Amino acid sequence: MPDHPTAQATEAILIAASDLDPNSLTEPEIVRKALLSLATASDYQIFGVCADSQIQGHLALKAYTKAFGYEVPPTIGKASQNSEHGIYIKFNPRTNLCHEDTYSGKYRGVLVSYQSDFADGHCGTYGHFPLDLFHL
Repeated sequence: MPDHPTAQATEAILIAASDLDPNSLTEPEIVRKALLSLATASDYQIFGVCADSQIQGHLALKAYTKAFGYEVPPTIGKASQNSEHGIYIKFNPRTNLCHEDTYSGKYRGVLVSYQSDFADGHCGTYGHFPLDLFHL
């Protein structure tokens, strides 16, 4: 794999790694590099975290935003730390807004949505990636 893959090749890596069981991700470093590489082809990213608990969700969000070069998100909502169904956190670094709610879906992990203001910028959403892909 070249040091600087094309956006199309990088996107293929992310599509192939999306929604895998976190334990079956065999090359996490390649996925980390692909996520960060594609960020250079977009203007900003929005993060969606599906986790079992508020604490687990906050840790994942902080690790991902730090890896992408964003400030740590502001204090997040008031959801229960131990929801019986899980928690969903959405963070938009451009607006610095964070939303948190209970989540009853089966998926756990992080969605990364690439956003562009220009026609030649990359747009797309990929994931769910492992909550611990970017360890703090």
